[in-house]
Amino acid sequence: MGIRCEEEIRKSIDIIAVLKSEQSKGVHVQSLSPKVSLEGLKPGEYSSVEGFVRVPDNWLEGIARLYLGVKDKRRATYLKPEGQGFEEDENGLIYIGTINIFSIEN
Repeated sequence: MGIRCEEEIRKSIDIIAVLKSEQSKGVHVQSLSPKVSLEGLKPGEYSSVEGFVRVPDNWLEGIARLYLGVKDKRRATYLKPEGQGFEEDENGLIYIGTINIFSIEN
């Protein structure tokens, strides 16, 4: 994911990946590390986040929805995204897509 800084970042923030199970109330939250610290970016500069989302061993098989978000570390809340062309959930997470999780034995 590419990130462009629009204005000076004055908060400590994290980029978060969230899996939400459609079969249960399972939710898995994982921090992703940007290549360049987001707090150090100046307006107009870019960074990127690459990584793997690890599915917990006890996760139920089935459909899960994947979201990304920007979290204010101090307040422990997600920052509401601005813009168009994306689906947002009630917390401000951006919907990325649906994945099918299955056991390697099946």
